[in-house]
Amino acid sequence: MLGLEFQRASALFLLALPLVLWLLARRPRPPHERATGTLDIWREVLERSAARPTTRGRGVPPGLYALFLGLALGALALAGPRTHREAAPEWRVVLDTRASMYLPWREEAQSAGEDRRIDVALRAAREWIDGPALWTRFDGAHWESVRGLEPPPDWLRATNRTTTAMPWSEVDRADALWVTDRAPESREASWCASGGAHVDGIVGRVDGRLVELRDGARIELGAASPVRLVLDASLPRELRGLSEAWARERGIELVASGADLRVGSGASREGARVVLGDGWQLSGAAAQEPAGEVLWRDREGAAALATRTGQLQLALTDPLAIEGDRRAFALAWIDALESSVPPPPGAVAPAERRAAGPGGRHRGAGPGPPADSRHGTLASWLALAAALLVGLGLRAGALRV
Repeated sequence: MLGLEFQRASALFLLALPLVLWLLARRPRPPHERATGTLDIWREVLERSAARPTTRGRGVPPGLYALFLGLALGALALAGPRTHREAAPEWRVVLDTRASMYLPWREEAQSAGEDRRIDVALRAAREWIDGPALWTRFDGAHWESVRGLEPPPDWLRATNRTTTAMPWSEVDRADALWVTDRAPESREASWCASGGAHVDGIVGRVDGRLVELRDGARIELGAASPVRLVLDASLPRELRGLSEAWARERGIELVASGADLRVGSGASREGARVVLGDGWQLSGAAAQEPAGEVLWRDREGAAALATRTGQLQLALTDPLAIEGDRRAFALAWIDALESSVPPPPGAVAPAERRAAGPGGRHRGAGPGPPADSRHGTLASWLALAAALLVGLGLRAGALRV
């Protein structure tokens, strides 16, 4: 009925109660007997006759209509109506967005086509996904989730290069569907793995030259590809000297623009910052707190040095003072520079370029039926409306008939 189903259909017999009351209210009654010995009573009868025309039936007080409707709605509320919704259970689809997933997919002894590993695995997973899903990925530090019919388009384009391992155990649950390349091991989760043969290509850079994987096993030096470095004028003078020495040692080009890595300090701020290292201390005028992966923190716990793609930013500026073991400080600064050098375009680690095996699929228990919070909503609204109408009818004197 109107797309409804009733949890307690037997309560619908209570709908007869308003009908019984209606019949009682409409039944004919004998006229009221009253003494007519006074002129005032006759005058009252004449006034009523003039005000209301005589009808064959008995009139129903307006308040009784509210009472009838309230009782009918109350009977429907007791029957427990709810909207019947046919909906597929919702999967938590965990997309593996490591660099290997964006490599071209091919089988052994075959050339690669247009599909990538993520395309093949996702196509297999869609055979189990019917309707919206909770799309989830790991960004290297946190889980991100978006609900919808499709994953965000940038998830299918942007490679997560910040991690080479997936924390599968954190999402090993019955409603999880893993989309990956190498067949994983799960206790409860379902998974679809693309598999795929090895993919040769660039794996990194050494001494200003590209490093490439060949035939799935050999590592060879390729074309020249020096790193280009920009040192902003905001960088403290002593750190500029250390950075220039590191660049010369590594064969890195110092340029004015178009760099692979830019190193500098943020805009000046009032106050000072102190960074405590392993055997050394760095202090200087405060600068804007940097964004990205934090490498150093100051004595107050705020970010003092942070790196993000193609940028290393310091939250201190001149005048700068280095105390303690200056050699230990120099090594710490060089480590920060090394960790901030971006890989060459198209670089994927050797372990991820190697063959992902035959792939396959595994179907676990899957998600349970979707929770429908609307099940009790309609009954609640009906009960509220019934209470208001019954109260209105009683207030209007509906039972004084």
